[in-house]
Amino acid sequence: MTMQMQTMARHRSSAPVVHFPLCRSQALGWALGALALLGMLVLLAWLASGVRDHLAAKSVAGAVLWMASAGVVLRFWCLHSKGMLMWDGGQWLLEESSDRQQGLVSAPQVLIDAQSWMALQVRVLASGRIQWLWLERRQAPDHWADLRRAVYSRALLDSPVPAGTVT
Repeated sequence: MTMQMQTMARHRSSAPVVHFPLCRSQALGWALGALALLGMLVLLAWLASGVRDHLAAKSVAGAVLWMASAGVVLRFWCLHSKGMLMWDGGQWLLEESSDRQQGLVSAPQVLIDAQSWMALQVRVLASGRIQWLWLERRQAPDHWADLRRAVYSRALLDSPVPAGTVT
């Protein structure tokens, strides 16, 4: 067996088919809530530190800024994807409902890997929209190792390399 065939066989066996559920994380919700609370405490400390000039205007501006940032955090958490992230051995799919599967432009990009949770960035093929996914081992402990292998492996190309492509 040639070295290239051994490498291909190793890649094929190291990234099994994966169906990993996506759901809102309570841990992420608590962390985002704590971050918003910390922001409010910093704002209150700043106001209590002796800011006397234009106190009302600065209070209103600070409160508006805090509410806007807390709203963005809340929106991020509430709109977090629910469904399934799937690797079929050749391509990545994102299923946000039982009747809507979307292909991804490429493999998910790992933003943070903390061993028991990962933050991924994906780009949906049809719309080009970028989406962030928060995955935790406890969502599907039996599939966590398979998911990690699939995320870090490369897909094998079953079709020939297009002409003019540098390999």
